[in-house]
Amino acid sequence: VLTTLKATPTAPTHREHPHVAEALVALGETARTAAVAEVVVVLDEAAASNASATEVLRYAVAVHQAAHRGKVGPFPESGGFRAASSGALHKLRAVAFGRQPTYGEIFRYADAELRDRVVAIANADVVLRHLRRLDVDALRTRPLVLALSVSPPPERVFPSALCREGAGIVSRCVTNFSEDANAGTSWDAHVFHAPLAKAATPPKWTLLDHLRPQPVYMNMLGAENRVGMFLAASGYALCNPCRHIRAEHWHCAGDTHHKRGKAKAWDHVRYISKPGFFVFPKPADARVAGVLDEAEEDHPEEAPCDDDRR
Repeated sequence: VLTTLKATPTAPTHREHPHVAEALVALGETARTAAVAEVVVVLDEAAASNASATEVLRYAVAVHQAAHRGKVGPFPESGGFRAASSGALHKLRAVAFGRQPTYGEIFRYADAELRDRVVAIANADVVLRHLRRLDVDALRTRPLVLALSVSPPPERVFPSALCREGAGIVSRCVTNFSEDANAGTSWDAHVFHAPLAKAATPPKWTLLDHLRPQPVYMNMLGAENRVGMFLAASGYALCNPCRHIRAEHWHCAGDTHHKRGKAKAWDHVRYISKPGFFVFPKPADARVAGVLDEAEEDHPEEAPCDDDRR
C-alpha cells in the first residue's frame, strides 16, 4: 500500500484535525492486514532520515490506535477493534519527501521503487479488505487498474457515533443514481501491478503534471477523476469491483480534508464514465477482471468488468 501524509504528530492533541487521527488509526489497521506486505507513507515534511521518520510514524500510529480503542471501548475476542501488533507496525515505512508530492510523482515512485509488485495507491484513511481475492496474474499481464469506491467500515471498529453531529460515513460503492448523485463517480484507491508498462502506449504523465490549472495532488477535489482520465488515456482498462474488494473509508464525511483554493482537479477533465459505469458487482455466471472469488449472493446481477470497457 502506498499513501501520503502531511506530517506525523506523535500524540493526540485538542488542536489536531480529527482527520489526522482517523488516518493514523486507519494506517495501523492496514498494517494489520495479512495480505499487505508493506505500507509506504510518503510525507510532505522533511526529516533527518527516512529511518527516523519511520520510527516517528510507527510510534504515532501506536499512540493514536490506543486512543481510538479507548473511544470505541472493549470488545469480546470474537470481534471489535484491535490495535496493530509490533510486528504489524514494522510494515510501516516512511519516506520524507520534503514537500507535497503530486499524484504523478506518487505513481512514478511506485514504478521505480515498487517494481514487480501489486501496489495499491490509496488515501491514508482507506483500509482495504479481501485482498486475497485479487487476480495477481490478471494485473501483472494485462493493462488493468482497479479503481475502488469506498464503503463505511464496520460499526464495531469505527462507530458512526464518533462522528460529530451532522456528519457520517458515506458509501460511494453504489450504482443507484436516484439515491446518490455521486454513485460510481468517486473512488479512493487504485490497485495495479507496477510499473505502468502493460499498455501499448507509454503513460500520459502530462495529464497529471502539466494540464491546467496545476498539477494534481491527492487531496484535491476531483483528483481521482483526473487520475482516471490519465489511466484511460494511457491505455489502461478501469474496473471497480468495490463489492468484492472493499475499500473502507475511516473518515467522518463533513470533516473535509481537501486542498483549499480555486483550482480543482476535475477542471479540464474529459469524463470517461457513464452513469453507473465504475461499479460492477459480479454476476454468478461471469468473471470480474482482477477478482478471483465468487460474488456474495445478495449482490444484484450487473455487467462484469471487461478490458474493453473504458
